[in-house]
Amino acid sequence: MRLRSRRPALMTPMRWVVLITALLLLCFLFFNMWYRSIHATVWAEEREITQAAAEAAQLVEIDHVDKHVWNATTWVVQGRDSEDNPLLVWMTDDAVEVTNAADGVTQETLRAQLAADNPDMDIIRIMPGRLDGQKAWEVYYRIDGSPTRYFYRFYRFDNGQLITTYNLPNRFAGSIHEDSE
Repeated sequence: MRLRSRRPALMTPMRWVVLITALLLLCFLFFNMWYRSIHATVWAEEREITQAAAEAAQLVEIDHVDKHVWNATTWVVQGRDSEDNPLLVWMTDDAVEVTNAADGVTQETLRAQLAADNPDMDIIRIMPGRLDGQKAWEVYYRIDGSPTRYFYRFYRFDNGQLITTYNLPNRFAGSIHEDSE
């Protein structure tokens, strides 16, 4: 009688764990490389703007950088100078303007004012920018309902007065509504 030899299993549980871990790490590595390649130009542009703003306003600390695109592209760099004064540097293609943050309405003040005046307003984002060449705060918000409506409002940076409101068109504007028949 012949005995059959038993071959050891090619894929033991430990080998499966190692293989799956290696594949997951490889996927993570490719995703990371892809993500970095997509964002590299944006990060380089932001780095350039940050350096130019730091030089223009003698900033020693940069708190926040916003890219606002409406009529034209405006970069707004928020930071502090050597005397710890909060400054905003408004940069367009053709101009750099440095503004003391105390010369305008703060984002927190505007948010509190909007919450008090419009309790049904769900603010999504507030960011500094320019509208028709004028320094402004852009407020993007929604009002829940049926349907939910989205809006952009612009407020003057210097005094917080409303400039204009844009109502975004509703994707479901032509849908069936519950009307009484």
